[in-house]
Amino acid sequence: MLPTPHTPHPTPHTPLPHFPTSPLPHFPTSPLPHTPLPHFPTSPHPHFPNSFNLCCDSGYL
Repeated sequence: MLPTPHTPHPTPHTPLPHFPTSPLPHFPTSPLPHTPLPHFPTSPHPHFPNSFNLCCDSGYL
């Protein structure tokens, strides 16, 4: 009876490796080619470029 409940386990486990594989290459692929780093600090998004903005702001001020 032990191998019976174990059989259905591998079925739902299969989508596990598929999930991280899909979003993984998708996430790093978007920000990489996007290169919105130099644009971010210029835009009203001081949250991301906090480090860069602080340095630039301090220098400018």
